[in-house]
Amino acid sequence: MPTEDSSSDRVRTQQIIRATNWSGKHDRSRAGSYAMRVFDQPDENGATVYLKKIDALGGMLVRLILATCITEIQKAAFDYQHAVETKEQIVVGVNEFRPRRAADSDAAN
Repeated sequence: MPTEDSSSDRVRTQQIIRATNWSGKHDRSRAGSYAMRVFDQPDENGATVYLKKIDALGGMLVRLILATCITEIQKAAFDYQHAVETKEQIVVGVNEFRPRRAADSDAAN
């Protein structure tokens, strides 16, 4: 018999898949690692382009000395937090799919 935690994990997994529409992005949703590689490829390509940009600017040490990366990091942090608060970026358990607690149930009554 499944435990409460395992049942909760199963439900959260289903919610994440539905929210991200992962199952609709590939005609073989059980393709496993192949499908994950296909979906991760744009992120990997973007990282490669970004690392080449850093090299072209003189490398990370130069950027740290000139403090040009600090502004970029701050902007990225701000943009990420804004996306979380507006639910453009879903963070499971933080801004979506939060577990129900007894206090939440009591407040509803």
